[in-house]
Amino acid sequence: MGLEAGYFLGLKLAFLLIIAGIEAYFLIFDKYIEGEIHIFHLPILIGTFIFSLFLIITKISFFSIFPLPICYLIIRFCEKFCERGIEKKLEDEKLKRLINIVKGDPYNYELNVRIGDIYFEKKYYTEALKYYRNAEKINPTPEINHKIKIAEREEKIEKGEIWICPECSVENMREDEICKNCGYIRDTIKSIKEDVKKHKEWIKKSLFFVIFIPFIITLILSLIKTASQTFFFYLSFFISIFVIYFLLRKFYSW
Repeated sequence: MGLEAGYFLGLKLAFLLIIAGIEAYFLIFDKYIEGEIHIFHLPILIGTFIFSLFLIITKISFFSIFPLPICYLIIRFCEKFCERGIEKKLEDEKLKRLINIVKGDPYNYELNVRIGDIYFEKKYYTEALKYYRNAEKINPTPEINHKIKIAEREEKIEKGEIWICPECSVENMREDEICKNCGYIRDTIKSIKEDVKKHKEWIKKSLFFVIFIPFIITLILSLIKTASQTFFFYLSFFISIFVIYFLLRKFYSW
């Protein structure tokens, strides 16, 4: 019985080492060669891989194969936050420059329209209307009138004052459950989905704190429990702290 248990334990160990090797190849070597990860990511990933090997050899647990993929996903998650943060920062700087310019030249029609368009794309409809109306005072063209009507409608939809019938595109008041034009019955579930789409960014940020932060804390506690009183405890601990610090820093700069 002891020999049989040892035999299967050996198979399990070999299987885990093979999985760890495959993970290291595809998530470290291959990603680095393809340029999908930067050189400063390598110490974190290699350190996590060494930690996984330590768990495999000492614990022979299936948990041992998860640290590297999790670490890789966290790094990619951080990168996306960084990219979006940089894009947002550049957009904000560009918008500030345009606003400063229009303050010195308030009768510039094209500049007012351009700022309004930027705010409209950001879904800040109140601010968009402010600059659209400034442009309208300068030159009341059909184009700017059309932009104002669209922005006013989007602002009302955002505030929940009206809803648009998906069948005939007619505006209906908030209290109307049936479209006044075609008789379409409003689907409450679809309305909720539309609201979720409109407030997607705010929901994502809320979910970050509700789900992701507790997950990271649980991961750290698990690592502490598994690898306490060893060199790898400190390695895993500082890697986790670094990832959380990096993630939060980029999150708040976004």
